[in-house]
Amino acid sequence: MLAPILYMLQVFDRVLISRSEPTLYMLTLVVAIALVAMAFVDLARGRLMVLAGRRVDQLLGERVLKHLIRNASAVHRTTALYGLKDIATLRGFLTGNNVLALFDAPWLMVFIVIIFLFHPWMGAIAVLGSAVLLLLAWINEKTNREELDRYQDASRRAGQFMDQGVRNADVLNSMGMTLRFANQWTDLNDDALNRMQASSASMGSILALSKFVRQSIQVVMMGMGVYLVIHDNLSPGIMIAGTILLGRAMAPVESLIGNWNGLVAARSAYARLLELFPAIFDPAERQALPPPWGRVQVERAFLAGNDQDRPILRQVDFDLPA
Repeated sequence: MLAPILYMLQVFDRVLISRSEPTLYMLTLVVAIALVAMAFVDLARGRLMVLAGRRVDQLLGERVLKHLIRNASAVHRTTALYGLKDIATLRGFLTGNNVLALFDAPWLMVFIVIIFLFHPWMGAIAVLGSAVLLLLAWINEKTNREELDRYQDASRRAGQFMDQGVRNADVLNSMGMTLRFANQWTDLNDDALNRMQASSASMGSILALSKFVRQSIQVVMMGMGVYLVIHDNLSPGIMIAGTILLGRAMAPVESLIGNWNGLVAARSAYARLLELFPAIFDPAERQALPPPWGRVQVERAFLAGNDQDRPILRQVDFDLPA
């Protein structure tokens, strides 16, 4: 992750000054090996997250489906109707870029410490920029969380209403209620669209502001680096490396702000699945039963015809083992 920055630092501060071609070749070889290793690590991380999403689907999908079938008559009154869709949402979150941005976000503190080692003033600028981005992320959470939850609830209500209409299409057509049903669904769908538009507008404003803050902080960092180079307090390599490192540090936070909708959707899906857990994880289903074995045992059996008072057979005992 730091290989390109270290390479740039060494090239500007050592190779350009010494004009040593062997040093340049060796540095390039080392960085190429590091980049190949990083590519394999990213590939392995992506595949692991895909396997994790598949494992979640395998663990919960069948149980949720059986719960839906057992409670089909009342499923429209519970959160179980969209249980399988919630699993798909959670699986998509695990295999997407949001979870990778969450893994990369803790590196922010490491990058800030490294920038502080370059120069305290550059470190202070990095802290200020990171604090502003984190503040924007917090504002985004506070202002849009409830609106996103309301949008998801409205969208699910519209979907449930449509599913009920499709299941009862014959009744709607025979009673001439298709137009009224369509108008009611349109009202529900418009409510969901209005909530989506409101939340998207707010998140778009915060995302644009976060991009402005990141670019402004990078410009300030570059300007501070040039000022320190002019006064011989910093080398050109450290100036450029510090600016690039700041961009790498802020990238995960900005990515989370831009994809906040997916993060909230995954969190809501997880909360709804938690409500289903007591039902889908039935202790009776987890109990291991012995394998069945066949045997027919009859004691004191009677047999009589429909129009006969006296039995044809009486006191019959027999045993048919498997």
